[in-house]
Amino acid sequence: MAKRDQKELVEIKIEGIGTVKSAPGINLREALRGEGVFLDGTCADRGDCGRCVVRIIEGDAGAPEKPEAGLLGKEAVSAGDRLACRIILVSGLRIGIDEERLLELDRTGRWKSTFGSVLWQPERFVPDEEGYGFAVDIGTSSVAASLHDMQTGRPMDIISTANPLVPWGEDIISRLGAYHSGDDTSSKMRATLWKSISGLLKKLCFRNDVLWSRASRAVLVGNTAIHHIALGLDVKSLIEPPFGPELTEIVVCSPSELEIEAVSSLPPQLAFPPPIGGFVGSDASVSLQAALIQGRPTGAIIDIGTNCEIAVWQGQKILVASAAAGPAFEGGEIHNGMRADAGAIYQVRLGKSDVKVQAIGGSKPVGICGTGIVDVVSEMVRLGLVDRSGLVHKDSHPMLGKEGLILDESGSVIFTPQDVEAVQKAKAAVSAVLALLLGKIGLDNGNLETIYVSGAFGSMLDVKSAVRIGLLPNLPEDRFVLSGNSALVGASYCLLSPEFLDDVETLAGSVEFVPVADEPDFEEIYIENLFFR
Repeated sequence: MAKRDQKELVEIKIEGIGTVKSAPGINLREALRGEGVFLDGTCADRGDCGRCVVRIIEGDAGAPEKPEAGLLGKEAVSAGDRLACRIILVSGLRIGIDEERLLELDRTGRWKSTFGSVLWQPERFVPDEEGYGFAVDIGTSSVAASLHDMQTGRPMDIISTANPLVPWGEDIISRLGAYHSGDDTSSKMRATLWKSISGLLKKLCFRNDVLWSRASRAVLVGNTAIHHIALGLDVKSLIEPPFGPELTEIVVCSPSELEIEAVSSLPPQLAFPPPIGGFVGSDASVSLQAALIQGRPTGAIIDIGTNCEIAVWQGQKILVASAAAGPAFEGGEIHNGMRADAGAIYQVRLGKSDVKVQAIGGSKPVGICGTGIVDVVSEMVRLGLVDRSGLVHKDSHPMLGKEGLILDESGSVIFTPQDVEAVQKAKAAVSAVLALLLGKIGLDNGNLETIYVSGAFGSMLDVKSAVRIGLLPNLPEDRFVLSGNSALVGASYCLLSPEFLDDVETLAGSVEFVPVADEPDFEEIYIENLFFR
């Protein structure tokens, strides 16, 4: 997808929040939503609820038409108040938003990492249904859902929440063990999962004034364990040989067919794209298809998370595998690790005597998330605080205390030697699986035209940092494409296009799944990749 010329973008300055940029020709509420600023409003941008009020401080927003002026009143219009959904952007604006009008301020880039992804190209499909639909990505750590107008295909809103199965274990194996334990745990886990999903979908409808009766279907993707738990399938095949899924075809059903307890309502049609292998789920199959339609002859897609899924292709041959990276890249098992929420350090730069960090939302740091974790290890390697073997050298930096590297002024956020070790093991798992797949398909790093990087890092990963620690191969930076939440992009495509969903099923049945644990050379490759560059 060609990048839009930055000169074409309209700049919107928001008092007390910051500056965002958007394409001209769309309404202001939609533009703000695309930048993570969600305004109140229950009319789906039709302009008849009168709730998405902003105040124009500078710039030409055009004159309000009679219906808008009537809703706001003469006094409010005179003071500069306008309805954001009625302003079509033509030039820069400076605006104010009252706190009660601000539904949500998404500092994590949730919308941008999905519908700002280079893989999101809705013009490829021509939806012609009526009503509304949902795309749902059930990740290991979080669940994200988007609402779509099925007639136009446009995304209307997106929200996320923590995965409700975390209490049964941060990793997939722990959850599978709990689900397979033989007591009533499986029914509790399943009910908890569906209750969370149902709540997200209802919230999307409520805050966009969409009648629940007009929501016709949802497409849900996730790792193979989530897929089986959601459908109520036996997970024995995932925890015992042959470690494969019960089924690898599309499932389309009604909520009643799933016999889901503790859920009052769900859309009448639920669609589940097929997983590929035991630890390569439907999130990987839809992501891979979204990457393949870009037409690159050779390439790879790496979904970096707790369970890292990797695919490599050369022409028609496609190999896929999973890497048990563990939760380090999502903040798990890290001393002050956290999800990419407000206050999470996402960028780290080390000077010879200081540490400079950036936290999400510009607020006081309270922890560190995935991109910051990669950054801090990279910087420690660059300045020699950590050697190739992963050993942290004491007294090698003024900010390196007894417990670890101090990242904030209060000393409450630190990065420990144990954290370095966790990252070392995680990055070795990812890079070793990629190296294994490249060897099996007959490619080396230099042959890869494009590497799509998606998953927990969204669009904020510093590729140079990832290359420095050996998480990504040493290639020119322009070979890497940060593709954001490719799983939710792929799920959205499945929602909008039956043909895309069918293509995913064909793909899932044609790729070669590589169980890396059975590969005789994998342990040696893994050990080689433990070292930092």
